[in-house]
Amino acid sequence: MTSPQAGVIRRMFEEGIKLKAIHGADNVFDFSLGNPDLDPPDSVCNEIERLAKDR
Repeated sequence: MTSPQAGVIRRMFEEGIKLKAIHGADNVFDFSLGNPDLDPPDSVCNEIERLAKDR
């Protein structure tokens, strides 16, 4: 059994494929799990470093 939301997620995925075909993959932002692959903000890196030093 699948949840009602599964259909919505699938439609969003398929819409992303259509938009990439129309506008090009470089012009469509993919915010699915693991995307986009960006570096974290400096504030996050600084806090991780600070916490690691405190151990």
